[in-house]
Amino acid sequence: MNVTIKFSVDSDQGGVLTGILGRILTDAGLVRTGNTATYSGQLVENALGDLQLEFWTAAAIHDGPGRIDHVWMYINKDYLQAEEAQAAE
Repeated sequence: MNVTIKFSVDSDQGGVLTGILGRILTDAGLVRTGNTATYSGQLVENALGDLQLEFWTAAAIHDGPGRIDHVWMYINKDYLQAEEAQAAE
């Protein structure tokens, strides 16, 4: 699946929470796009579920300043299916 995740954090002094969440996404294989908190890449369904659990757990246990303002996620499953069909030809 083609996955794009964008998030913003309010009152994140020093970017601590932003850094923690960004590392979780890059460790999962997503690539940061430009100078924004937008990450994109290919993930299988199980890996995406694990990634979401780790992301939200880290946000919930963060006891410093900062809280998630919004998370935007786009998933295009057809993208992967089209690649698989093309590879099979």
